[in-house]
Parts: sequence; C-alpha cells; structure tokens
Amino acid sequence: MRITKHILPDTFSGPPGITAGFPIDPAAWIWHPDLSAPQPAFLRFTLTFSVQDGDPPLRLHLSCDQYAEASLDGLLFFRGPEASPVDACSFASFDIAGLLPGPHHLSVFAWWLGTGRLHAPLARETLAPGFILAAEAPFTERLSTGSAPWQVAWLRSYAIDTDRVFPPAFGIGGGLRLDTRDPSRHCPGALPAAVVHPPLTSSH
Repeated sequence: MRITKHILPDTFSGPPGITAGFPIDPAAWIWHPDLSAPQPAFLRFTLTFSVQDGDPPLRLHLSCDQYAEASLDGLLFFRGPEASPVDACSFASFDIAGLLPGPHHLSVFAWWLGTGRLHAPLARETLAPGFILAAEAPFTERLSTGSAPWQVAWLRSYAIDTDRVFPPAFGIGGGLRLDTRDPSRHCPGALPAAVVHPPLTSSH
C-alpha cells in the first residue's frame, strides 16, 4: 500500500461552503447521534470496506471540525485539517495505491473542543462539530460519509481539563484528562453515525 498526499489544482473560483464544486462537497458531515447539542467530545469513527479485483487506486478527501487523525489498516496517514477560517474550511486529499482485494479498515479519532476560551486553542476556529470524507468513484458509496455505513463511538474516558489552564497562558485551550480506568477507552459501544449536515449543493 502506498499513500500519497494529492495537491488539487486551484481551479475553483466560487464561494467555498456556499457553491458546490470541491471534490469533498458530495459527502455529508457526520457526528455521534447522541450529541445533538454541541459539546466537547472525543469520538472514534470506523468503517470496513472491500476492494475488488480491477478497482483503480483510491482517491479520498477528508476534513473535520475541529480535528482528526485517520488511519487505514492501522497506518496513520492524516492529521488535520490545517487551520483555516470557518468560511473556507480546509481539507486534505490522498491517493492510495496497492490496496489488495478484500476487506480494509478505516479508523478516525476525532474531537471537538468547543468554543470556550478554556477548551479549544484560538487557532482552531469552528462552525459546528463534524467529520467528512468523500471518496471518488468507484468507491463513493463504499466510503463517503452519508452513504457508507460509518460507525461512531463516544470515548467518554477522554475529557477537557479546564482546571489545568495556567493563568498567564492565552489562547492554548485546556488540558487533556484521560481516565484509563474507563473501559470505554478500549471497547466503547458503537452506533451508526448521524448526518449533521447534508452534502453541499449550489442551491444551499
């Protein structure tokens, strides 16, 4: 397996987030179904998909509000997205070649730290919590959020520790509190991911 970051040509001139045109736009934003109101949370998204004989290399595009780490078959290949304003949320694109026929596993550790001064760093602007992944044909239905059967687990053993913010510090957010006694850190129950924003079309 070979994973290469793909740099898209700058050919789109429409308003980002308003007019569809980017290759990530056909996918939906997803999150945990029990987190209908925005609140700091750490989640793990998982998806098992199959590669068939004759499939071309996989090209996918992904992003998260506010941050995520993505792995394919245990290999970490994405940390991001890069910091950006909310009206032009950045995303990353990857070409993945050499996937053998058979099942493969995507795992995404994502978190949303909120908007409070004691929660998220100021560099992490946010609109609303969500994760998005768009796969190009013929993998669209197999991988894209909103189409593929993504599962999500709420990792309640992770939390933001606002007591560990030092008064002289500014804009760095809170600390991380991890309860290693909580079994959900290793084997949380997973649910079907919920769509929190549909795919973008030019009519939105």
